[in-house]
Amino acid sequence: MIIEKIPDFKMPSKCPFMQQSETGVKLTNFTSGKRITDVLHQRSVPIKCSESSCMGSLMGGQSGDPGVRTKEELLDEALKFQEQYVSSIKSKPSCLTMSSIY
Repeated sequence: MIIEKIPDFKMPSKCPFMQQSETGVKLTNFTSGKRITDVLHQRSVPIKCSESSCMGSLMGGQSGDPGVRTKEELLDEALKFQEQYVSSIKSKPSCLTMSSIY
């Protein structure tokens, strides 16, 4: 696909996420010859960019407090993780490994 600029599209000076185009970006698929206009970027969430810096590559943390988990929940999660790990290396857990957990 080739991305073509629409004539009235304003390219920001520092950060590509600062301003949004209202008309979208035209995309051409040269295999099928189909042309579409991409407007998905218009649904994006605003980020904290300024004229002097771009923060588009920074990721935000969790929005809510995950809370405190009980010992039982942590043990259950740890056991599930260990089972997934052991199955990913294609071996069964030995009796020694499982007994060391308890």
